[in-house]
Amino acid sequence: MRDSTRLKPMLRSVLAAAALTAGLLAGGSLPSASAAPGPACDRAELLTTELGTYYYIPASRAARDWADEVKGDRYRCWLRQGASGPAVRALQDMMVKCYGKSVPVDGVFGSVTRQALMDVQRAQRIVVDGVYGPQTADALSFPYYDKKDLGSSYVCSHVIYQLH
Repeated sequence: MRDSTRLKPMLRSVLAAAALTAGLLAGGSLPSASAAPGPACDRAELLTTELGTYYYIPASRAARDWADEVKGDRYRCWLRQGASGPAVRALQDMMVKCYGKSVPVDGVFGSVTRQALMDVQRAQRIVVDGVYGPQTADALSFPYYDKKDLGSSYVCSHVIYQLH
């Protein structure tokens, strides 16, 4: 009797873990990490690396002060459906160039951009919530240019945050 009493809670835990794993494998996601986001991305910056090469990534005017307190990275910002502007355009450009997504590079974060971002998040095996934030930024590659001309040749690479 005593052994079966101990097995019931253990069996419930195992079944709960199996159900969570099955849900994630079926395309579900964990609760969003965006519960307490930082500043919204309101611009895109052409960043110069120590190597003299360039990334064009989402950024925020407000992120500098926030990031000094939290992480030391001024490019930690958030984008979600409904956003618009140059930061969204940089995100869309990255998904087209580095992940082959068919998304218009129009600067509007609509349902097509959200679905494309979710596909990329799923492929990178991170939380799939359709929100661009620090975890997503860290996992993604961005176009990496040899010149300031965004039409120049590029390769896709993780952003090097030791920037000038």
